[in-house]
Amino acid sequence: MADSAGTSDENHPYYELIQQFKEICAVDDQVAQICIEQADGNLQNAINRFLSTGPSDEAEAPEPFSEVRRRRPPAPSPPQSVEVDTTSSSVSSTTSSPTPLTVNRRPEDENSWTVWFGRIFSMPVFFFYHSIRQIFVFVFGLFGGFLPAMTSPEEDAQNFREEIETKYSDVTEQLPWTHVPYSNALDQARAAVRFLVVYLHNPTHEKTNEFVRNTLCTSTFKNFLDNNRTLLWGTNIRTKEGHMVTQALRITNFPCVALICMRERSLACVARVSGIISVDPLIQDLQRGIDANQRFLNKILNERAQREMDNRLRREQEEEYMKALAIDRRKLAERRRLESEKIESQQREAEEQQEPNSDFVRVSIRFPSGGKFDRKFSEDDTLELLFKIVLVHEKCPEDFTLLSSYPRKELNCAPDWYKEFGTVEDGNLPGQTFKEAGLVSSVVILVRDNEA
Repeated sequence: MADSAGTSDENHPYYELIQQFKEICAVDDQVAQICIEQADGNLQNAINRFLSTGPSDEAEAPEPFSEVRRRRPPAPSPPQSVEVDTTSSSVSSTTSSPTPLTVNRRPEDENSWTVWFGRIFSMPVFFFYHSIRQIFVFVFGLFGGFLPAMTSPEEDAQNFREEIETKYSDVTEQLPWTHVPYSNALDQARAAVRFLVVYLHNPTHEKTNEFVRNTLCTSTFKNFLDNNRTLLWGTNIRTKEGHMVTQALRITNFPCVALICMRERSLACVARVSGIISVDPLIQDLQRGIDANQRFLNKILNERAQREMDNRLRREQEEEYMKALAIDRRKLAERRRLESEKIESQQREAEEQQEPNSDFVRVSIRFPSGGKFDRKFSEDDTLELLFKIVLVHEKCPEDFTLLSSYPRKELNCAPDWYKEFGTVEDGNLPGQTFKEAGLVSSVVILVRDNEA
């Protein structure tokens, strides 16, 4: 063994193993030959012994062996067929192949106490960072990996309309889309008491084009909408409004078709159909939702019809009442006119029969329109008589009050029945005479319009 220790010619029986050992452990020919000969030609044992204790023959090569143990390995060579980990003793090799081998050895300082303490203290930081990163990636994926553009609902509806009319202009059936904002579509469904079908369009889904062409834009689906008098509204989930509708309806799978209708006093989503589905199963699912909730719409329609009928009857009753009231007022006015004419006739007869020395009051009556007339009254006549004579005059306003010019005061002389048609002040004295009111000789009476 000692004679062949310093040789490295190709005639050595362990020449190939020596070359492999040199490549793996990065040593010279002498040390490699010593380690292989000590292991009796077993490459795996030689490597394990070298990495653990080194060769046992310290007298033959003390200096080179110690120097090799302190040397760092060179850069690894490209093809690998042997992998050795210094933390274990496993080696996989084909000793019959002369292919160059490489060994990745950890630096000695990686197993120091400082490194271990550093790893322990940095572990929470790495855990927190990777957790937050995974959560962000997951949440960002739920939103489709995008932030919706800041557009108005009207712009979103117009963009969806342009996309449908441009990309799917060659379909066999054009659907009756309702191209308005989502809130307006809900208002239309509420006002018309009809079902609303909402289609959430995901343009990045690989099956969206097939779903629109083969499921939605078909004569079967259009006939379904027409037969059920259903409104159809759609939106792109990549827009702001589409994103809000998706969140409101809690949709996570696309493409999706939802059914909305009135239930009791509010709108509710009563059916959802998500994923790729043919037209027949889609119609069956939507039809089940319609059949299960049609009674709510029928109830609302019946209540609305009953309410309209009640309102119509109330309006007819009010019209009849107003007609009857107008007839009563005309009759009352005619009766008042006849009564006033009778009183006026009696007054004229009384004036004609008055003695020359009888006391009388000359009254000049002025109307707001500028008209006037004069009349004589006895001092013992009541102010109610004056009121009735003024009332029947053609220039008299509907609601009026009499005022004396001097002394300036209001004459509360309206009869009790006048309360139904005009203003009557408290302390009314229709039976007061001219003499009692202090109106003697000659007086000017002003007619004030209370509605002016």
